[in-house]
Amino acid sequence: MERDKKIIYSELMERFSQLQSTRPPKGFVTACQDIDIDIYEYEAYVAGLVTSYLDGCDIDATDIRSAKDLDRRLENCEARLHALKTYKALIADVAMFLIECLGCED
Repeated sequence: MERDKKIIYSELMERFSQLQSTRPPKGFVTACQDIDIDIYEYEAYVAGLVTSYLDGCDIDATDIRSAKDLDRRLENCEARLHALKTYKALIADVAMFLIECLGCED
């Protein structure tokens, strides 16, 4: 059953108003900048430790640094990506209502 054009139009206006009042999320690029390089550096660091250990060097386990900062930065990237996905979903929702409105004009 087709929905009434006035209802669809009203929903389009409501969603479009929401989109216009929603600021696009910022900071994804900054939050994730060079994180891949940091991950590769951490991998090289751990690989160097393993190689040294396998070559017979003494390694103090307390000297091995963890990747807690890297974990925190990755979580920040995930949060900002989620915000972008939510914003994109709002845009797609408005587009779908527009398509539905245009379909009512036929």
